[in-house]
Amino acid sequence: MKNVLMFIVGLFLSLTSLGNVSDSLEIQVTGADGQPLMDVLVVQLPESYLLGSTTEDGYFRIDCSLLLPEKTVVFQHIGYEPIEISVARLLSLSKLEMKDRIIELEASDASVYALPDLLKECYLQTSKFHKSKSNYLRYYGEADYARCIIANSQIIHLRQEHGLFMTSGNCQKKEKWDLAYIAELIPEQKAYSFQLTSDAQDTLKHGEFYSNTNWAKCYNIQSDKLHKIMRLIYLHGPMFDTPEHFRFRMVDIDSCAYTLQFETNRKYWPSKTKLYAKGILKIDRHTLRLKSMDFESIDMQYFVLVNHKRYIESPCAISAQAYFDYSEDGHAYISECYTTVQWKKNCSRSKEVYGLYPPRAYPGRSNLVEKEYWKCGEYGNVPEKYRKEETAVQVRSASVGPVTYSAEYFQQHPNPFVNKENTRALEKYMPLAEQYMKHSDRNIYHLSSVYKSLLAKKILFNHFFTN
Repeated sequence: MKNVLMFIVGLFLSLTSLGNVSDSLEIQVTGADGQPLMDVLVVQLPESYLLGSTTEDGYFRIDCSLLLPEKTVVFQHIGYEPIEISVARLLSLSKLEMKDRIIELEASDASVYALPDLLKECYLQTSKFHKSKSNYLRYYGEADYARCIIANSQIIHLRQEHGLFMTSGNCQKKEKWDLAYIAELIPEQKAYSFQLTSDAQDTLKHGEFYSNTNWAKCYNIQSDKLHKIMRLIYLHGPMFDTPEHFRFRMVDIDSCAYTLQFETNRKYWPSKTKLYAKGILKIDRHTLRLKSMDFESIDMQYFVLVNHKRYIESPCAISAQAYFDYSEDGHAYISECYTTVQWKKNCSRSKEVYGLYPPRAYPGRSNLVEKEYWKCGEYGNVPEKYRKEETAVQVRSASVGPVTYSAEYFQQHPNPFVNKENTRALEKYMPLAEQYMKHSDRNIYHLSSVYKSLLAKKILFNHFFTN
């Protein structure tokens, strides 16, 4: 009887184990050399749902309940040919090999400027850091910012601002919280829509604007990502950081620019650099200054983690396009930037993550996407007499004050993410213009002293901003 009982228990455990294996998929993605590929994006077609990405050891893991056998998925990684494969076929595999994308350059073009010399010259012009000084502003300019939150292909929130941008410039990071770096937009114009729930069936109430009661569903509707991404580029991006922290390959040369493919060198990540990224950058053919970067993927976990000792798989995929200009004193800055944050269908959350909160709970369930846009005009130099703590305090106060909505301005400068199709869910409650007017002059940040904020704005606009 005892032997029969042991046999039944053993059989039960074996079946349970087999059931657990069949409930999840684990597949390793490698290059032709057999080395694991990190951050390969796995997208379900035709909906373009981001199912996830490969880990540091090249593994893609997902609950099989999230996979539909009749669908197709594509594996994407810069420098490699994409692989489209049916889910039914994928379930039978344990390993996938991606082939290099071969790009041939003509010998005459490839010899125009040696790659090591090109990287050195561009790096010397771009990586100019200012010394860290508390409450020290160096530059100002006219700027625009826009944001939209998308759930299930429908916009559930819009925000747009135009005004005065003031910054410390690209100063060195001196302490853990990077307090010497200042980058604030003081809005003169602002349009702010309703905040809809993820299913677009209702508006969020004030008490639902953020949640930190459960780490698995933490969210914050004000959790913007663009400025954090821009700061990461300034500190650890290619040409701002030493070229040896990246692997480069020349992919094109024309009369205007050198085009290079880049990827973080795993040898230096995360010990020397907190950014793991891959993409394409362009260097001006004549000045050898940085022109643009197109990031296919940005992993910023080591930049935002409270505990830097261990890696936590990113719950979202981040891409960005950045364009650069230079101030009169040769300081490189981002003049225009687009960022996209797409939350993974199998995303997981951890209390170790700081600063990467989604704008809604359970973002993977609604295919949540955040898009942001930034454009800044030519940098002007802040006069020495205003480079003091008083001005920095005024800037911080003025940046969060109430703003009067101007219908005329936003008719001439529409939100870049808006079209008639993707705003239907948002406008079923009220036309966008009426929503913007409803938020006009609203004290969104619940300031204790609106008067101080408005006074600070008036002082700063008189000194630095005319429209």
